[in-house]
Amino acid sequence: FALCYGRRAFRATLFPLLLLFLMIPFPITAMDYFIYLTRLGSADVASAVFSAVGVPVFRQGFQFILPGVSIEIAKECSGIHSTIALFVLSIIAGHLFLRRPWKRTLLLLFVFPIVSLTNGLRVATLTLIAQYVDKNIFNTSLHRNGGIFFFLVDFGLIAVILRFFREPKGTAPGNGAGMAVGSGTSLALVRPGSNEHFTSIVGDQPDIQSSDPTPEDDRERSATDVFRLRNRRGG
Repeated sequence: FALCYGRRAFRATLFPLLLLFLMIPFPITAMDYFIYLTRLGSADVASAVFSAVGVPVFRQGFQFILPGVSIEIAKECSGIHSTIALFVLSIIAGHLFLRRPWKRTLLLLFVFPIVSLTNGLRVATLTLIAQYVDKNIFNTSLHRNGGIFFFLVDFGLIAVILRFFREPKGTAPGNGAGMAVGSGTSLALVRPGSNEHFTSIVGDQPDIQSSDPTPEDDRERSATDVFRLRNRRGG
């Protein structure tokens, strides 16, 4: 790609090119390990929910035995698909909206605990419904297709974290019509793309601010230039 289009085009398209590597399936051993982690996290959350609501339960690995109900968090119910989808979305969102690498990394690290939390709540909710309402809940569409609701919850939590990590607007210089740079009583106004340079005396101003020249500014600069010229002649 760099040989055909040049280094500048290669740098501009580096992120989408690297994103294509996610099309390659993960190795089976790595995928089994990720599934194990998501199952373990979901089981821990579900166990905590059972303890919080006071439901007697016996846990053995990924299996939960309640009075009259016995469940097991299978690989298909581990939340691995939601984890992968949310991981890819977090990579793209971090690249588009976050500038600091540590914030992008931290956003990705939030994916696993969020999916474990929501999937554990899903398992505990279905189990409690089967225990006290309808034991056939696991054979309904709520069990088979209810994961989309919890995925939307995952997406909403990631969006909240992303909004918290985003830098406030105006922290970086923009591409406005003009840029005023200076401090103290000296302020220089430079137009991007031109050699025009204006200097005026003002009060205490922020070190960096963006502004467009107005007629009032032109009159103020003219008066300031006349004042300086007189001082030079008097000196």
